[in-house]
Amino acid sequence: MSNVRNAQITGTFLGRDGHGIMTLYLTLSFDGFGCSYGGYSLDGYDKVTKKRVCSHLGMQSVCEILDTVGVDNWEGLRGQYVRVEFSCGAVTRIGHLIKDRWFSLKEFFSQEA
Repeated sequence: MSNVRNAQITGTFLGRDGHGIMTLYLTLSFDGFGCSYGGYSLDGYDKVTKKRVCSHLGMQSVCEILDTVGVDNWEGLRGQYVRVEFSCGAVTRIGHLIKDRWFSLKEFFSQEA
């Protein structure tokens, strides 16, 4: 069962996590509680160069989030209001507050398989 609520993006993270993996998170605040959305790897390990390199899908996911929310840059996300869909207690996708425009990281990255 899904549930849609309004939320404000109160924080953003785009960078390397504690394991050196490039990732992103949006901190979402609701009336009385908050959560994070993200955590997908935006890069992969290149055996030839022996370092992590960003993937096309990783960068495109950033663009899709910007387009969905309606901003031009990552810094512009903070303070924006969005629609958030929950299923089984987890955020499944985010959407524009007014327009019928939605984005799901899970669905997006499942294209890679």
